[in-house]
Amino acid sequence: MRYASRLFRCLSETLFPTPRRRATRSGFAVPCHVAAEELESKVLLTVSVTAPSGPVDINEDLPYGSVVASFSYTGDYVDIVDDPAYAFSVSIDGMGGGELVLDNPMSIDYESLPLSDPNDPNSDRLIEVTIEAMDMMMMEFAQATLVVRVNDVAEDPVFSDPPAPETEWFFEISEVADMGDVLGAIPVTDPQPNTNLSLEVYEIDIASGGSIDDPSTWDSSYVFYADHENGEAVIKTYGTVDYECQNAHDLIVVAIDESGHEAKVQVGVGVIPEDEWYATGVFLVERPVLGTQYYHTAILIVPDDQETWKNDPAFAQILYVGHTPMHYTIVSADASNPTNPLNLGKLRRYPVPESVTMFEAQGGTLSDVSISSGDQNDMITTILGIAGAYGDNLNYHLFPESHPGYYNSNSFVRGVLDAVTTVRPDISYSAWVDWASHPGWSVPVPLDEFGI
Repeated sequence: MRYASRLFRCLSETLFPTPRRRATRSGFAVPCHVAAEELESKVLLTVSVTAPSGPVDINEDLPYGSVVASFSYTGDYVDIVDDPAYAFSVSIDGMGGGELVLDNPMSIDYESLPLSDPNDPNSDRLIEVTIEAMDMMMMEFAQATLVVRVNDVAEDPVFSDPPAPETEWFFEISEVADMGDVLGAIPVTDPQPNTNLSLEVYEIDIASGGSIDDPSTWDSSYVFYADHENGEAVIKTYGTVDYECQNAHDLIVVAIDESGHEAKVQVGVGVIPEDEWYATGVFLVERPVLGTQYYHTAILIVPDDQETWKNDPAFAQILYVGHTPMHYTIVSADASNPTNPLNLGKLRRYPVPESVTMFEAQGGTLSDVSISSGDQNDMITTILGIAGAYGDNLNYHLFPESHPGYYNSNSFVRGVLDAVTTVRPDISYSAWVDWASHPGWSVPVPLDEFGI
């Protein structure tokens, strides 16, 4: 019956030909054109298909169009290698959402495989493909299973570089920071979609050989931690930040994805001391001269009206009054050749305002400079104007009292305050300073050096 059916179908097509059908990516369908006498002389063979045994390994970043695997199949009359479109239809099933396609009857292509499985992007996964070959004459078919293993490719998270021209991330935080206060945030991205990054924070001691490239030199931080929030590593405090104990930290922040891929970045941290003995105002302050028993004086200005002064270059530095950042400046002077003890040069105003750190660490406040009428901004303008009028032209000596015609930094500050209170009687200060420990205080810069 089966031979009769085949003969009838083939004779029908011979007498009443139908248009030839086109081959498609999913298979081939062709009309039969085998003569009756050929059919009678052929012996039916079993349809078979052969696929590679065991999983075929590919990487998830395989370029589109790459050949994943090849297979062969034979049928009852013709070896398909001789005429692959003669009498067989070939199809594939189980493509995992169209990730693999039949390119021709002999191979399966990787065409549009995503970077990773959205359900488990950091692990290998298997795709099972069923290959079916069918004898269009006898409607005999055979199947084989091809297993493709898509291997995860290591893709480490990536930290963003700091804004130019900086080459390293650096943040500052006050020593009065509360637990959970934010130190700063660094953008970090994970090429693997839909994964959770974990963050770890370590400290290194660079002076003792600590290095970002040597994890054996890292210690877990007991002061800082990091959370992954909105694509950023947000660094926070959970321990005591103490300026006197440690005024700087070098951190290593490590981002780790679910499969263990990781990235690291180095972060510098500066600790800003809490200025507990300052409010806003104008102060006469002192600090010891390193290596001596003598003191250096200066005028510290922390304006009440921050909005007016915060954009003035002289007030670029910040200290904290409680938890509030406040802009400040320091009026002071030093020698033009401070490293040459034989010729210290001229008495000059500091080209850049000093930092309050040195005064806070070992010095303190000697006196408030106050105004009895008018407002504080007027007083600040007067002080800055008089100090700025000095021409940096007097000779410098460490001990002016024993060298007539010479002056030092204490001479400058005393001269500024004398000039200010001369032109503005409503401004006053009260401070008895021992010239033995504050050399130069008893030899103020003359008023005419300030244009008075």
